[in-house]
Amino acid sequence: MTSRLKILVAGVGRSGATILYGALQQLLQRQHAGSRYVFEPFLWNPDVLDAPYDDRLFKDKFERPSSLHVDGIYAHCKTPLFLRDRHTIHDAFVRNHVFETGRTTLVKESRANGRLESFIRLVDAIRIVVVVRNPLDTVNAMAGLRSFFGDEYYPSDKQRYLGEIESAFKVKSIKLDVDDEISWSRLWWRYMTQAAVETAERFPEHIFVLPYEMYMTDRRGSLAEVAAFLGLTSDGLTTADLHTPILPATADINLTRAHVARLEDCHRYYWGKVVHHADVTLDFDLKARARDVWQRYEHAEGVPLLNEYHPNRTAVFYRDALHRSGRHWWTGQLRRLKRTVAPGLKHSA
Repeated sequence: MTSRLKILVAGVGRSGATILYGALQQLLQRQHAGSRYVFEPFLWNPDVLDAPYDDRLFKDKFERPSSLHVDGIYAHCKTPLFLRDRHTIHDAFVRNHVFETGRTTLVKESRANGRLESFIRLVDAIRIVVVVRNPLDTVNAMAGLRSFFGDEYYPSDKQRYLGEIESAFKVKSIKLDVDDEISWSRLWWRYMTQAAVETAERFPEHIFVLPYEMYMTDRRGSLAEVAAFLGLTSDGLTTADLHTPILPATADINLTRAHVARLEDCHRYYWGKVVHHADVTLDFDLKARARDVWQRYEHAEGVPLLNEYHPNRTAVFYRDALHRSGRHWWTGQLRRLKRTVAPGLKHSA
C-alpha cells in the first residue's frame, strides 16, 4: 500500500510558492491518485476551492465572500503568528480541516512561516517545502495586490505582529505609520523569512528550503530534488506540467527609490545568508544575480497604481480610501483600474 504523504508548501505572499504547489499537484496526480489539495486554508474554504489549482478556474471564486473560510480565519486570528508549541485552536483546525487521516494531502499556505514547528509537532511525518524569494521582487509584487497582514479579509495582523517580533526576535519597539505599507511589508518579509529559515535549521529532516530564483532558473532540476525529499519522482513531467496557470508575473515597478533604500538591508540578508540555506544545487553566480535584482530597482521611480496619484501608495491605501468614500472595492480590482482615476480620492503625497 502506498504511504500517505502530508506535504506543506509554505512561503510569504508572492514568494512563488503557488508555482511549486501547482507542479507538485502534477506529480501527485500521477503517483498518488485521489490526493487532496488544500489552498490557503486559513483564508479560503477547501470545500469551495476543491480542485487542483488553476488561476483561470479559481479567479472568480477569489472575489466571492462565500469562498472565505470562516473557521480558517478564526483559527488564524486566534493563533500566534509565531508558534513553536501545540495550540488548542490551531491544532483542532489543522486536524479537522487541513490534513485528513488516511489520504495524501498537499497544502499551500502563506501564513505558516512562523508556525512551521507547530505543524511538525502536530502532523506525523509531515514534509515542508519553504519557498523563499528576494525581498525587492516580493514586496514589489505584493504592493500592487494586497496586504501581507490580511487587512482586506479580517482584523489586521499588524499590531499583534509588532508585539510578537519584539518578543520572539528581541526587536526594539517599532512604530510605523498605518499607511506606510512598504515598511510593514518589509517587516513581514524579514521576520517570516527568518523564522522559516531558523526552523529549517532545527528540523532539516522535515523542511526543504527552495529559493524561487533557483527554481525558476532550472525548474526541472529543482523539482527533481524537491520530489526526492518528498518521496516522489519527477519522471515523466512535460514542460507544460511545470507551468501551472497562476497570476501573471509583476512587470511594473511599484517601488520608489525610497522604498528600495528601505529594503537594502533585507536584500543583503537574503543574498548573503538566506540563499545559503538552500537545499537545491546552487548553479549560478549569486553575486551576479543579486546585482541584477538590485540594478532593476535602484533607480525606481514607482508607477502609480492609479494615474495622477503619488506612487508612494500601495493597493491597501487605495482600498482604505475607497472604503472611506463609501465605495467598496476588492483590492485586486486595482489591477483593472490602473491608468484611470478613481473618483472620491484626494491626491496625497
